[in-house]
Amino acid sequence: MRILFTTHAKPQFLPATIIDQDEIVAGPNFNKVVIDGRMRFMGTPADMWDIRPMLREIPAGQAPELVLVHADATAGCLPVNFPGNLPRVLMVGDTHHMAQPLRKVLGYAGTAGFKVIVCWNRHHAHFFRQAGFPHVFWMPGLTFGIPEVPRPARRGCQMAFFGQMGKFHPRRRRIVDAITANKLPFVAGTMPRYDGLELFGRSLVAFNSSLNSEFNLRVFEATGMGAMLLTDRLCPHAGLDLFYKDGESMICYDSVDDMVDKARHYLEHPDDALAIAREGEEVYRRYFTFEARRNAFFQLLNGGNPPPQFLLLDEARCRLPAVGEAGADLLRRRVALYEWVQECHRTEEAVCIDVAGAVPPQVIADFSDLVRVSIRLCSTAATPLDPRLEEVARALGATALEKRDSLAGADLLLTDLRSLLTTGVLDAVEQGLYRALFIWDIPKESREACAQDLSQAGFASIDDCPTLFVKSAGQTSAAAGAP
Repeated sequence: MRILFTTHAKPQFLPATIIDQDEIVAGPNFNKVVIDGRMRFMGTPADMWDIRPMLREIPAGQAPELVLVHADATAGCLPVNFPGNLPRVLMVGDTHHMAQPLRKVLGYAGTAGFKVIVCWNRHHAHFFRQAGFPHVFWMPGLTFGIPEVPRPARRGCQMAFFGQMGKFHPRRRRIVDAITANKLPFVAGTMPRYDGLELFGRSLVAFNSSLNSEFNLRVFEATGMGAMLLTDRLCPHAGLDLFYKDGESMICYDSVDDMVDKARHYLEHPDDALAIAREGEEVYRRYFTFEARRNAFFQLLNGGNPPPQFLLLDEARCRLPAVGEAGADLLRRRVALYEWVQECHRTEEAVCIDVAGAVPPQVIADFSDLVRVSIRLCSTAATPLDPRLEEVARALGATALEKRDSLAGADLLLTDLRSLLTTGVLDAVEQGLYRALFIWDIPKESREACAQDLSQAGFASIDDCPTLFVKSAGQTSAAAGAP
């Protein structure tokens, strides 16, 4: 099949062949290259650009039958104005950090008229389904191959890591500092990918810490190189444990101390680590080599039989219907709220949310993929808990739920307008027990007046979300976020 693949990524971060040897790869970081008379690479404008001039430049014999668009929160390469009869697939990359990551990609997907969406972050697929895109699938790592790197005959009894540890990775930095403080045999650094793979190939344990609860590339790099994967525990929505099993083909940790304990144990029991590493490599070889991923991708597109995990059949949030025009405003605000909580989760070890009054269960379920977010369903005399709320939220995958008979303060309060105006809830807000409020049902005609009232308590709506109100730093009581 003649494929045009567009991407914002730099060439050094992509495999030599992404899908097919005859593909054309194009993006702002590429130059026009012709090999043996065939177009192989093409340069494009950055950001949003008209694809029609580039299509006219491609020789007739290479005219694409399928366009694959790799896009993420950077919005670095977003072609538009596709011919109506040209099949195209949006391959969604990073949506777990940066500014408005989901809203950028969701908005682009609608603008460019995509019908088929393939997400790397499985736990974000439900937003695309509910936004009305008819065909949404999951496939991690499709655009990133693992080159073959020679391995030494023996592995050193050490733990290894390569990758970023800068401003986007505060939790990773905290964990690495703990490894160092505990004097574990550890080799880490930022290095060329080939060197990092070679490091994994000569190490017993490969350490991983996701940026923000995503099934990341390091999983493939570690298991593909035959090291035992020691990784942070992700929620079921992320899909990691649909392939790799804790205690069998990987080891998961829940906290910094848990990671240190498990690292020490497996470094002291290398035979156990090697047995788990062999199982992990078997999973990689079965599902995530270039050939396996390519075959599964075309089975997805052609209605074949890919691994069923990629079809999202077990993701309850993906079974919710599209919201339609009537629910579009709430969905946009849900996504904005999720992005705010997701960013808190990226930078902080724990995030706590209180729910009071009548809140749609799907709003609560949106956070169930952030493993360090806890949610408390709170009752007061004026806002008794609806038992159906917990039941439906759990059915949609929300698991970190507990019940409280009062509002004790947290990072975020989810409530409705009627409940906000009751004595117990209003007192908690005025006492500064919350640093953010989401009042999901404020009518459009009342939002400006509500914002003015809440400004008296130090809250301001943010980020183009008129029902999410956040206090400026230093204005929230120390009780906020209390367990």
